[in-house]
Amino acid sequence: MKLEFEFTSELHFKDANSFSAVNVQGGIYHRDTKGTRTQRATIEYEADSVSFGNPVVEYVKRLGGSSQGPTPLENGCSINPPSTSSSFVAPASNEAYSLTSGDFN
Repeated sequence: MKLEFEFTSELHFKDANSFSAVNVQGGIYHRDTKGTRTQRATIEYEADSVSFGNPVVEYVKRLGGSSQGPTPLENGCSINPPSTSSSFVAPASNEAYSLTSGDFN
């Protein structure tokens, strides 16, 4: 899923190498197949003390861009016990779900 980050940063310099205040506000958005943009998360960051950069900008620079497939968590885990697997049987039709949820997509 492609996400769009949109935020503003308010920075107050302490000296040439650090900030006395960093405040970042914004949102993370997703566009569906029709191009409709929906907010998925809120960005709210405020540094508690002297900061040597903007961690939100650094995160986007480090992990932004195109991603091909899922990115596993660094310390991922499984909800299944080791050496086991899980399976499920999908219904032949999603009609019951569609009628209940009103989602006919």
